[in-house]
Amino acid sequence: MNVAIIGAGIYGCHLALSLKNNNINIDLYDMADDIFAGASTYNSFRIHKGYHYPRSSKTRNLCKKDEAEFVARYAELVQPESTNPKIFCVASDSCTLIDFETMKIIMRGAGLPFDELSLQQLKYYGFENIEGGFIVNESILLVDKAKKWFKDQLEKAGVCLKLNTYLSEVQQRSAIELEVAGKVYDFVINCTYNQSIHYNSLMYKYHYDLCFSLVVASKLNEVYKKPYSFGIFDGAYPSLEPFGYNDLPDKYVRYTGTNLFQLFHVKYTSIKKYNNIHEARKAYNKPLSSSELKAVTKKMLDHTCYFYPKFNHEFEIIDYTLSLKTKVDDLSDNRPLIVCQDFSKHRRLIQVFSSKLTSVISAERAVKNIITKEY
Repeated sequence: MNVAIIGAGIYGCHLALSLKNNNINIDLYDMADDIFAGASTYNSFRIHKGYHYPRSSKTRNLCKKDEAEFVARYAELVQPESTNPKIFCVASDSCTLIDFETMKIIMRGAGLPFDELSLQQLKYYGFENIEGGFIVNESILLVDKAKKWFKDQLEKAGVCLKLNTYLSEVQQRSAIELEVAGKVYDFVINCTYNQSIHYNSLMYKYHYDLCFSLVVASKLNEVYKKPYSFGIFDGAYPSLEPFGYNDLPDKYVRYTGTNLFQLFHVKYTSIKKYNNIHEARKAYNKPLSSSELKAVTKKMLDHTCYFYPKFNHEFEIIDYTLSLKTKVDDLSDNRPLIVCQDFSKHRRLIQVFSSKLTSVISAERAVKNIITKEY
């Protein structure tokens, strides 16, 4: 059996290896010159258990379902949860979409354990304007280790990696064969985050989000290093996440030994939303102007300091990142995983609309079920 996978992010790489282990011939395509060139590298690196999604039981359950197996399968690629505490705070202002008691009820009902912090403890950690909070531990994907590991394993497994190849369509050769880049395949799996060979879902409307984050370095010395990341909930609030690298990129090497983080904001991280992928890519490839960068940075920092007043004292801005993500329009903050046959193009074209990192596990099961049924 010959299978083409389009998109060499974590979904495409994971599926390539899992299918190759079933003695299937795999060609893995990507438009970039390397694997993990898009959202798989530019994200929060957090391996979610479900705490981050109090308004979406679907996303919580998907996180819970796959997190343990993902961490077990890729143990060497993750920083263990024991070293990665995160404080979840619920804002006390009028903008939060749920209150703290509701947050606790949701987490307990979902079977997600947490250690509640008193207001005195939250104040000690530096938070203000908070109704309540709790602390949990979640693993972090070390993206540089993951990228190197997948690249090595793909080569060892005999997966044919075809980079610098942009594919915008598949051609039908017969009822059971498709053609991609002049080669015939039994199945084609699209893992491009719906950024190529678009799938038109009847359930969801989607858009392309140009996303911004600040890379910050802790100024605190070794004696007084707060290892905590944090998130303010629930709504348009900031969050601070660990910078998920085992060895820092060359441009940050002078910060070796320093705690690096990424600062996100539900409102300000989204620079602009696009309905057209070509317009979105054009914006993504264009650096922010100095005035744009200054404006969005100020807004993000001002709101962060409202909840964590010492942020500017404790952290130094060292860089910013841009990423292009595909998101569905959903008021419950749902991050769906869609794995289906795209009958509008070919019954053996499998569309994979990715959810969280860990959802590659559920995606693998769904893809294998389709292939087993069809072949």
